[in-house]
Amino acid sequence: MVSCLAEDVPGHVATVNVTTTGFSATTSGDSDIDAQLQLPEECVAPIVFVIAGSEDKWFAVTGFSSE
Repeated sequence: MVSCLAEDVPGHVATVNVTTTGFSATTSGDSDIDAQLQLPEECVAPIVFVIAGSEDKWFAVTGFSSE
């Protein structure tokens, strides 16, 4: 899943999540994800998640948290 910020109406920014179709993985977790997604024209601060069947459960993500 790719999550980014995009204008949904002029002057209002919303989070947009775009998800691939499901893909298989081996019992050891190996998988080959080869997908193309249609992202919003302006997709700011994209984050790539590897999710486990639900957007509520993810096990890999790009980026970092800065405090």
